[in-house]
Amino acid sequence: MQTDQTSDELPVLLTIRELAAILKISQRSIWRLVSNGKLIQPLHVGGSIRWRQDEVLKWIEQGCPGMPDLENSTQDDLDQLEETQ
Repeated sequence: MQTDQTSDELPVLLTIRELAAILKISQRSIWRLVSNGKLIQPLHVGGSIRWRQDEVLKWIEQGCPGMPDLENSTQDDLDQLEETQ
């Protein structure tokens, strides 16, 4: 199989552990966000699940659309968010 892309041009794929470290949240929280449509959907590569690093960085640069605004949330808001997850 030949491709026109060099290894420098191929997208970097992140594991859930790497994504959790970047976002500083638990792996369980990542799955909750994905299932609620608040995080970009992963790729299925064989039996593995990965996220494209460029898409993750773009999502972060855009302010993490779909994520609750935790900075301006009250404790009641955070408690309610935890209950729904």
